[in-house]
Amino acid sequence: QIASSAQWAQDPLATIEGYTEALPLHRSVGNANLLCSALCNLALFEAAVGHLGDAERDAHEALELYPPEEREKKPMLAFAYRALAECAYEHRNAEAFQHACSAFNILTAHGGTRSCTAEMHLLMAKQALAAGQAEQGETEFFAALAIDEEATLAMMPSMPLVRAWCNRYRTA
Repeated sequence: QIASSAQWAQDPLATIEGYTEALPLHRSVGNANLLCSALCNLALFEAAVGHLGDAERDAHEALELYPPEEREKKPMLAFAYRALAECAYEHRNAEAFQHACSAFNILTAHGGTRSCTAEMHLLMAKQALAAGQAEQGETEFFAALAIDEEATLAMMPSMPLVRAWCNRYRTA
């Protein structure tokens, strides 16, 4: 996982290929937590490059590693829900998006990775804009920036969000 993740900036598809090649080994070990980590990270990478079907499949496989009553005790699953939120956003499925956001929020209520949380806020900003809720979108966008500016910008804010930033911070 570490070697594959290190390739992300130079070759995102090699990262996905590396994770995919590692899955049989993870499955053979029989450690659900290790397999969950690989599947959740893979789902995030797949969603980021637009392989939505693969991302959904891998995120759901990660969720299925645990019975529903145990999932709230597995913080790594926040990454699966983050990937599912991105897929739902891209599919314009507001109900699935809201479900993924709610599950993500439950899993990160006691903390989570700053970058993943910022990314989720940016997805919520984009979703709000798509629903015609510009003010809510801007609120989520600025929350994302406050959490992790680099992660937020890496998620490619839409032009209305860039304009909101310019209106707030540009002096000329």
